[in-house]
Amino acid sequence: MANVLEGPWAIGGAIAAIIGAVGVIVSGGYEFLIRPYWRRKRLKRPCKACFLIAALDQRKISYAEQDAHEHYVEELTLASNSEYEIDFMYIPSVTFNVSEIYFGFNKQDYKDLNTKPIIKSFCNRFIERGTNEESPETHPDTNFADHHKFYHIRKPKNITRREPYCVGIKIQTRKAGLYEFNLVFSGEETGYSKNKLLVRVEDNPTTRMRCVLPQHRWTGCFVQPAGKT
Repeated sequence: MANVLEGPWAIGGAIAAIIGAVGVIVSGGYEFLIRPYWRRKRLKRPCKACFLIAALDQRKISYAEQDAHEHYVEELTLASNSEYEIDFMYIPSVTFNVSEIYFGFNKQDYKDLNTKPIIKSFCNRFIERGTNEESPETHPDTNFADHHKFYHIRKPKNITRREPYCVGIKIQTRKAGLYEFNLVFSGEETGYSKNKLLVRVEDNPTTRMRCVLPQHRWTGCFVQPAGKT
């Protein structure tokens, strides 16, 4: 009788042990293989980005006609051979650490160091008192430009998921053309923004800038460039 009773319990115990072992293997595989893989994949495209056109009551800008609202665009129209202060914003979809952030321009059809815009300095709009502008000349330990004309900020930083980050830069445009703006994060992985940002440099700026916020996009919202400075 004892042997008859022990049989089902022994089988049940063996099945439970097998299920437990499979659970441990699956859990370990997710923790050590799948989860790190998906994290690395997300870090290669960790954010969406856009250019920010300030509202009239925020600050005066010279490259676009302003109104009472902020506008967000993925393509900016600027005049050739002019200096501007522009803003861009990125919103991460994942939390991560970086040791360096850098950004710069590439021409759409070929790389030409003699025509693409040059980034001269980095501006922090949130600083009311103190130094709100940095350049390789004023902060050589953390700011530098490489021979591809990309601007680097070498500061360790924790990037928080869903936190909007606004960055101001002073740029010098040169020849007319369509240039891609590249935003690069260097840390756990080398990451880029999910979407493409473009700067259209024109001798006589006329191309309107299309708003990308859903509430603006469906109403046909465009921002008119202000012309040459």
